[in-house]
Amino acid sequence: MKKTLIIVRHAHTQDPIPCQEDHDRELTPEGRIAAIKSAEWLKEQGITPKKIVASSAKRTQATAAALANGLLGNSGRFEAENILFRASETDLLDFIHENFRQEDTILIVGHNPTVTQFSIRLGATSISYLPPASAVILSFEIENWADLHFHSGKLVAKNLTEEA
Repeated sequence: MKKTLIIVRHAHTQDPIPCQEDHDRELTPEGRIAAIKSAEWLKEQGITPKKIVASSAKRTQATAAALANGLLGNSGRFEAENILFRASETDLLDFIHENFRQEDTILIVGHNPTVTQFSIRLGATSISYLPPASAVILSFEIENWADLHFHSGKLVAKNLTEEA
């Protein structure tokens, strides 16, 4: 059986303002447009996730909302998870093991440097950096997400966006 994982870095954000928590940074107008374009690119690939999960940060949620709207027709069809905000690559792997079972295709929206390193460790070895709003599609010959391991995936497609 084949499983597909889409990894997206959140779109471009506003610079932090004094006393603002990193968690509360918003997307720039250009970032919102880039998130919509990422959704359009994924739709062109013929990939529709069964589930979209994002970090609890405002910028990842806004990116996930654009993706959910473009891919699933509803900007509210994603879940926010606190654990993904400062997750390491191993944390992301554990999160997938613990939270997904039979879904064929899942999409995770997260932060750098973790999403870049996670993509590379799973099998996207031709990638060195994911700019904001970039997407990577990986496939795995596994029956269940609990069988997902580093260095076991195949890069299917990538959309490495340019800075806004």
